[in-house]
Amino acid sequence: MDLYKKHSPEEFFNWLAKGKVLEVRFLSDYHGKKFNNWDLIETLATTFNLEKRFNSLFISTYKQLIDILLYRINGYPLTRIYNIFISVNPKRKVFTKSNSGILHKTYYGGIAGTSHVQTILCDIEHIGERESNATEVMLEECIQGAKYLVKLLQLEDYWINISGNGVHLWIAMNPAIELPTVSFREVTVKTKPAVKYNLKEEPINTFIKNYNRFIEILNKALKEFNPNLKVDEGAKDIARIARPVGSWNVKAGKTARAVGTVVQENKINIYINQKYAAAKPIFNQEARKYKEIKSHSSNHRYNLLNIRDIPLYKLMVNQLLPSTLSRNHYLEQSFARLLRDNDIPLDAVSEVIAEIDAVQQKAIQVDPDYLDDEEPFNAETVNHYCYACKLDFIYDIMEEIPDIADGFITDEHYKSLNSYGDKTIEKMSLHIKEKPNSYFELKCLIRNLIDLHERSIVFFSLKELSKNDWPYLDKNKVILKIMNKTRRRVK
Repeated sequence: MDLYKKHSPEEFFNWLAKGKVLEVRFLSDYHGKKFNNWDLIETLATTFNLEKRFNSLFISTYKQLIDILLYRINGYPLTRIYNIFISVNPKRKVFTKSNSGILHKTYYGGIAGTSHVQTILCDIEHIGERESNATEVMLEECIQGAKYLVKLLQLEDYWINISGNGVHLWIAMNPAIELPTVSFREVTVKTKPAVKYNLKEEPINTFIKNYNRFIEILNKALKEFNPNLKVDEGAKDIARIARPVGSWNVKAGKTARAVGTVVQENKINIYINQKYAAAKPIFNQEARKYKEIKSHSSNHRYNLLNIRDIPLYKLMVNQLLPSTLSRNHYLEQSFARLLRDNDIPLDAVSEVIAEIDAVQQKAIQVDPDYLDDEEPFNAETVNHYCYACKLDFIYDIMEEIPDIADGFITDEHYKSLNSYGDKTIEKMSLHIKEKPNSYFELKCLIRNLIDLHERSIVFFSLKELSKNDWPYLDKNKVILKIMNKTRRRVK
């Protein structure tokens, strides 16, 4: 992948910005921890004379970007310490509220603060199994997928970049599409004044749906070309951010990789605006089959009166959640499913959403219209997010499945098994080599082991396998609950 080193990061930035203001956002560090170094944002804003908001800075020149990426802490440039992203589309100032309740204009990271659809990003990922980084073969498949979309769209103004573990296809709109100004209303979130933008009104609602539909069409075409590829769900967001050329992808447990260009051509996209406009949004949500969805979500029925009793809502307003599993899309989509399953209109819960926005420091995407399937809310999906982020589980494990009677492990038995010393545990375990990378893989492993071994052996094997994470697992009794709901396969 040395090929991309011959292309200029400055040339890419100038192509992307076209003289407009872009957002630069800090998300996480190389340990995977959520960014919270607010003093650093203040220092950068003061040093380079930049406007700031939360964990974002706003720039208009390549020099400003490179100054940020190469700014050093303890001898290391920031791009090797933090995952730093840039907005796909340019930003504009809109009204927000200060803590004192005064309206003022500032740059805003959401759709309301996006001035144009100037660029479309297809974030192409390989869905094949891997231990850590995407392999060179996977990246090559992603590149071929991007080239296929280039041919399909007859593009002549585009960049294909390696994003670290996938491929970004950046598409220029010719000309850029100006977005309408979004109306807002003043609200109070946890006693603090705030501004809530109405993204359901027209004409902005149609712009959002059109953008979503276009990405969905490209994703379908990509899957037909290669079933191992997909366009990341986050690409549907007009206010999407992505890694700029010249930065590094630094993630916990993965080898750091530079972001660079593989292919670029910069003429004029003659047909892209026509193809984009042809992706007509789908408005007929009433045609969906809600009856079956509701029957599957009977354990999670809510209305406008008790919506704040939802465990998922309580989690999302309790703390700033980690940026993992595709920028909280697992939780955002789960919340959207709850709204859809219960026929709760989005505009009826604007204050609830504003409360979540304020805690998560972003405009959450929970519009049910943007869900790409009819699957009902699934508490196990939320558990998967909690497991990956080492958060307390907010839903009972496999709650629709009753505990087994044969081999049930009581709390007292659990304490007894958990009290054995390391040497005994090592002796009685199966010495499993491959550790599950997700909550779903953990469930699959337990189910397979219980088909073959006694539950105590399975317990010791899992404890040895997860010894570094055992305090978290023990606190949540994740393994205990999965084992107590797992029956042996009937042979």
